[in-house]
Amino acid sequence: MVEDESDSLSITWTQPDTRCDITNNTISWSLSSTGDLVDSVTVNASEGYTITGLEPWTTYLVCVSASTLGGEGPEGSCVNETTEEDVPDGPPENLIVTVIMAEFMTVQWDPPAIPNGVITTYSVIWSPDNGTLDTSNTTCNITDLSPCTEYTLTISAATSKGFGPPGEILDITDPKAPPAITDLNVTQREHEPELGVTWTPVTPFGNCNVTYSVSWSDVANTEEGQGATTEPEYVIAELSLDTEYNVCVVSSSGGEDASQVCDRETTVNSRLGLKLESDSTNIFVSWYLIKNIDQYRITWSSQSGGQYYTVDGAVDSFIITNLVSCTEYSITVDARLNNNVMDTDTGTTRTSSPDPGQVTDLVVDQVDGQPVLNVTWTSVTSPPTCDLSYGVTWSYTDGNNTEFIGNDTTENTEYTITGLTFETEYIVCVYPTVDGQNFSESCQEEDVVESRLSMKLLPTATSITVKWSLIPNADSYFIVWLDANDGAWHTVYGSVSEFTITGLLPCTNYSIRLEAKAGEETLLTENDSALTLATAPSPVSDLTVTQVDREPALEVTWSPVTPPGKCDLTYRIIWSFSNNTQAGSNTTSETLYTIHNLSYGAKYTVCVDSWVEVYNATQECDFGTTISSKLALHLEATSTTISVYWSKVDVAETYYIEWTDGSNGAWTSLDSAYDTFDITDLLPGTNYTVYLNAKQGSEVLESDVDSIVTLVEAADGQVLRGVRLTSLTARKSPKKSLTTRGNPRQENTKKRLPPLASAMTQTRLPRFLSRMNRMVVKP
Repeated sequence: MVEDESDSLSITWTQPDTRCDITNNTISWSLSSTGDLVDSVTVNASEGYTITGLEPWTTYLVCVSASTLGGEGPEGSCVNETTEEDVPDGPPENLIVTVIMAEFMTVQWDPPAIPNGVITTYSVIWSPDNGTLDTSNTTCNITDLSPCTEYTLTISAATSKGFGPPGEILDITDPKAPPAITDLNVTQREHEPELGVTWTPVTPFGNCNVTYSVSWSDVANTEEGQGATTEPEYVIAELSLDTEYNVCVVSSSGGEDASQVCDRETTVNSRLGLKLESDSTNIFVSWYLIKNIDQYRITWSSQSGGQYYTVDGAVDSFIITNLVSCTEYSITVDARLNNNVMDTDTGTTRTSSPDPGQVTDLVVDQVDGQPVLNVTWTSVTSPPTCDLSYGVTWSYTDGNNTEFIGNDTTENTEYTITGLTFETEYIVCVYPTVDGQNFSESCQEEDVVESRLSMKLLPTATSITVKWSLIPNADSYFIVWLDANDGAWHTVYGSVSEFTITGLLPCTNYSIRLEAKAGEETLLTENDSALTLATAPSPVSDLTVTQVDREPALEVTWSPVTPPGKCDLTYRIIWSFSNNTQAGSNTTSETLYTIHNLSYGAKYTVCVDSWVEVYNATQECDFGTTISSKLALHLEATSTTISVYWSKVDVAETYYIEWTDGSNGAWTSLDSAYDTFDITDLLPGTNYTVYLNAKQGSEVLESDVDSIVTLVEAADGQVLRGVRLTSLTARKSPKKSLTTRGNPRQENTKKRLPPLASAMTQTRLPRFLSRMNRMVVKP
């Protein structure tokens, strides 16, 4: 018997009958297709062996012989057995694209060299489309491809055991002709023998690129040309005047052309196309030649008069010389035939200024120790008809980098630069501007604006310390300080380099002026300003916390705090539960704040402190304000009765009352006319919890809860004990006796207790639900 796997065969046999003991068995296996011996092995006597290391999907001839001490016996009957299939060892071979077009390709391949079984299917995958297909053939057609796109195809072969490794091939789809262009427009360019051609660009297919071929010819086909572009525009130059042209445009991708689009019979008209170029004393005039013209007359004029000159019809330019600089001229060219004007073109231009050269003797000086530079220079020479001015620029420099700061113009040879920064190097440049044209500049580099006072201001909340550098020859320093409303001054003498201004207001901006003086003469002056710092305010007082009309809200008030100086004052309100867990906080600039959305029955601590910037005063707190329900539940007890009182709630239809001693309880429901109720026949000396809900239909509008202990009355020295029997009496307002139908406890056995109101406190609600779950009501 033989059991096969893809790389092994498990064989079993029965030993031959013999009078001697079988000592071993020899197993041999050969290729059935060739008879070539693959291998053999001798094992101790047994009845089974597994041959490993075989090739998948291969038929082997397996033979077994037995041996005793007397020798080896003949081989028994041999069996041919084939190993199971496996996945192919290699990819499909000889992958080739036999047909390729813009959106289609045919792929062909050969099976794997070592299929390891019967090939059942081939998987073909192509990207970037991520397309797939399965086939049992060795060729397939792939459609709906993108033109001009490189595709990667991977092909895998599969046996019943699965797919082998893939083979891969790359190829690029052919281009596809793009759509034809639209909106072709052909117009002559102004004053030029040229045609401007434009059209709407087309969108190519796939990844193809689009080029446009432009061709043109005159109607007589004696002049023609062509060009190419990738942009949706083209200029056809050097055409003939007074000639009609046909222009066509074709879009193409990779040699695949779309339909040709043409514009017929566009005429390049005869125009002079006057062009003017000028310098300081000359104007160069040029134009296009017009057919059949025998002369051109050039006329020029300014405010001081004009002249003209005539040239031959073959001449297309003329230079007007000896003109006045910085003067506007009007130029006219007439095309004439037999002294008749056939065409005219007119233009204006202005002669420029000759180069005046750079300014000389540039001097830059600081003005009296101030952050000011005075700049002077020598004037340049310019024609009297030209407008002469000077441009001044100044830039900051640190020796390596330069940063432009400002510029200005002046008609003088002196300029003062203000608003500079002390201890800073500047580059100052001056250039002549003649008739709006700028000429070469002259620069003075590294002029330092020095300040020897170097005043520094160091503020605190109530003082500013002024520090400065000592100045030679100064015998006193005069300090003036001002805020928006008031000011003062002080003079220090001798070699003193600082002074502290005291008694100032916090959060206040002060302007400081420092003068270095020699007698009554002011040597140097500096101005600056400083803002005094903030300081902590006083704490609040007269803190009051009250509930707002039995709403779940607290109104907090306090006396206003006077802010220090000109500081902005705010108040911070913090409210916490009785366990010191913060419930919320907020800030305000008022002395009244209302805390909303609190919980009935909860006890709150409210604290308020005053703030100026990052400084705050000591908190003022109110400890233990409890939020009371609108119902205002009130209990009074005797030894066997609890009287329940409450305030009526608008739109309430019923009042639901429940009481329990922790083990037993009962409930009742009253209409909206009642505001009191007596629970009777209770046990003396017992703690009872009473729950009250105001309801509209099934909706709980308000809830309240309270507890009370019934009194103990002694008779003959004994404490009264007895069976708890609960009866009900209720009173309307004004109070009246009421006999309740039925036994409330019996009703309770027939009805589920209604839910507690949502306003019940977090601590009481779980305890109440627990009591309800374990409550036993006895009739």
